[in-house]
Amino acid sequence: MDFMNAYKRIIQTVALAFAVNTFVVLPAMADSAVPALMNLLKSGRLPKERLGTVVELVCKQGNAEDLGYIYEQALKPDALTDSTRVAALENLAKATISRKVKPQADFAGLAKLIRSDAAKEQRGLQMAAIRLCGLWKVNTAAAPLQHVALNAAADIDVRRAAIDSLMRVGGKPALATALKLAGPTFSKPLRYLAVAGMTELDLDKATALAVDVLRVTTSDDRSERRRGGKE
Repeated sequence: MDFMNAYKRIIQTVALAFAVNTFVVLPAMADSAVPALMNLLKSGRLPKERLGTVVELVCKQGNAEDLGYIYEQALKPDALTDSTRVAALENLAKATISRKVKPQADFAGLAKLIRSDAAKEQRGLQMAAIRLCGLWKVNTAAAPLQHVALNAAADIDVRRAAIDSLMRVGGKPALATALKLAGPTFSKPLRYLAVAGMTELDLDKATALAVDVLRVTTSDDRSERRRGGKE
């Protein structure tokens, strides 16, 4: 039995090595290697530590249906390792940017990965999901993106990513969030980011807010300098 398992592992390793070689050495034949990679992936026999390589290669050459399978696996908490889930979402983003190919799937599930109270261990997955929601303009993600953007306890980089993606998604939640973030109770970096994002939503309001934000922040800077001089 051990011999058979070892033999199967060898066959899988050879098949994977051949597929990788095809992608690297013979790019013109890469399309024909994708079905073999998908068969390996769907077989469930590949060790989890090798799934990352297959996922990356499929994202580089696979079609919308292939990417849809990768996407669905990335949503599952136990189908891939945490690092492979993050890499899968990042590679799906690259496929959209470089090849204009998006997964054939329902993107609503992506919003479930975005939580304002996400643990630090999930930061990478959260960031990848947030960026994809903006890239794919996932309307169902508007509410969770808004919660993260307005959550003062959230990591500042995560908040920035959420604001950027929310502005890309657009709509009333994006405009309402931008208007709120541009207020004096938020930090200058967030206010600037909100105003910049609003230019795509309502240019007139963005222009008026930009003038107001610049005036208030300039006044604050002068006050800080005066206090510093006294000290």
